[in-house]
Amino acid sequence: MELKAQKKKKKLYKNLRTKEDILNLLKKKIELMKNRYENNEINEEEEQNNNTELQKLEYYLEKRNNNNNNYVDRELFDEEKEKMDEWENRVQKQDENLDVVHHGLKSLKYELNQAEEGIDYIQKKIKKTTKKTDKSHKKLTTQTQRIKDLTNKLRSSDKLCCDIILILILLGLIGVLVAIIKQKY
Repeated sequence: MELKAQKKKKKLYKNLRTKEDILNLLKKKIELMKNRYENNEINEEEEQNNNTELQKLEYYLEKRNNNNNNYVDRELFDEEKEKMDEWENRVQKQDENLDVVHHGLKSLKYELNQAEEGIDYIQKKIKKTTKKTDKSHKKLTTQTQRIKDLTNKLRSSDKLCCDIILILILLGLIGVLVAIIKQKY
């Protein structure tokens, strides 16, 4: 795929012929390895051709490695040195900022754990309170119903005489109370 892409841009890549040769040699080497793996018999002439092709491949690869390793170190220009120093300073500042963020995240995580524990505690208390509230509500509704039933029994129309007598007793008590207050003052 790389070779196909490079063939489209022939002006940029000059050593396409050697790359094609290397690719063909690699394909032949793969075939040879497959044949050896599958235990297919190979005649001597074919094996000798494959060996010479493999030697060519090794030569190309060695030549290519030597070309890549034969570059000359040069002195860096001042601008390059400044840019490299600037880049290193940026990296160092980013590392420092990341350390600050990391510390902040640790403290935030601790606070979140504390908040979670507090929320769990409050939830337990709310459950207990809810249970007690439900019990109290049931008691209150039953008591209210009892009082309603009792007042209905006492306030029925056939008990009108009892109501009148109670009102008269109440008026009598109020009169006695007023008389006692008048005597004292």
